[in-house]
Amino acid sequence: MNRIPLKNLLEAGLWIGFVIIAYIYSFEFDRNVEGYRFNATGWPRTVLLLIVLAALAHLYQIYRDSALTATESDNADGSQDETPRTAAHRLRLLAMLALPVVYAFLLAPVGFYVLTPIFIFLLLVLAEEKRWYYLIGISLGLYALLVFIFGKLLYLSLPLGNIQIFYDFSNWLLTVIR
Repeated sequence: MNRIPLKNLLEAGLWIGFVIIAYIYSFEFDRNVEGYRFNATGWPRTVLLLIVLAALAHLYQIYRDSALTATESDNADGSQDETPRTAAHRLRLLAMLALPVVYAFLLAPVGFYVLTPIFIFLLLVLAEEKRWYYLIGISLGLYALLVFIFGKLLYLSLPLGNIQIFYDFSNWLLTVIR
């Protein structure tokens, strides 16, 4: 029988619990913002919705993987083929954990609009995606989606960067989008 491990259910429950608490708290600062139809809580509630969707997608992925594993184990001879953790694997994992920290550190000087496509690309490379058309297509597609959601729909000002050339590019892009 396909089951989702209790630790994964608890993790998803904690994330959804956090979202419920944050959603309730968002009514404390729900104010009208002139020229912005979603009020002050528009973008925080969008992020909360994305967290719920990610938690549910993660549970579905675990459920689907357990179904595939159960099917494979029915057909297997009983031996398990586990990949040993190599030094390269650990280094890649460390780089994946460090990348968001570096992104957050560089966000103010470089800006969201310049740094984000590079961040997405590097994250895909660290996830071992090797097909260049996927690397470029997913990076640009996800970047375009984020810029559209935050720049056009939510009309949210993201960090433009303190370094002049990045600031100028970010302002030009915002002018084109809006």
